[in-house]
Amino acid sequence: VGSLFLVDPEKKELVLKGALRGTLSGIPDARRKLHEGILGYVAHRKTPLLVEDIRKDARFQNGNGRSRYRTDSFVSIPLLLGGELVGILNLTDKRSGRSFSKEDLERMTLFADCVALQMEKGRLKAALEEGRAALETHRRGATQLEEERARLQAELTLSRKMASIGKLAAGIAHELNNPLDGTLRYIHLSLSHLREDEMVREYLLEAKLGLERMVHIVENLLA
Repeated sequence: VGSLFLVDPEKKELVLKGALRGTLSGIPDARRKLHEGILGYVAHRKTPLLVEDIRKDARFQNGNGRSRYRTDSFVSIPLLLGGELVGILNLTDKRSGRSFSKEDLERMTLFADCVALQMEKGRLKAALEEGRAALETHRRGATQLEEERARLQAELTLSRKMASIGKLAAGIAHELNNPLDGTLRYIHLSLSHLREDEMVREYLLEAKLGLERMVHIVENLLA
């Protein structure tokens, strides 16, 4: 029977994350306080524990003894990363029915080190993926900012061009309005001194229509 407990640092508990062939997998609330029971004993000391016969082990005669183990012998190995406890690996119910030995403990300790390294590898991989995602988000944001900057720059350039064109149009309109206005006044005065049947009157009326059209063009240019 095997079980794997991992540390929940926020709640300061050990949480069952996996069990093999075990009654442990059926525990309704598979959580243990870091200072309670045998798991708490291992968590506090951060050293592997070998119990050959819990009935004869003085360390667990004060209520910390087994309550969910079928056999009297078991091993508990702390999983450490950088000296910090991240979990505990447990084995009980040795197939031969005999007690676990120091050799069993050594093999399990090596195995636990491999588990801890895999956990660290997984953590680093997750951190790397998170960093890549953050970098990609930053890159997308930078690209969007650059596109927005280019758009605003183009709008500013166009606005400056339009402002220049507007100044030019206003200047041209102002320069044209004065002579147009004067010319129209002289035509009106000339028409007032001509008889209705004089040929030159037709010429002046045609000139007046052309000048009024130019005035309309200048007004549109100002608009």
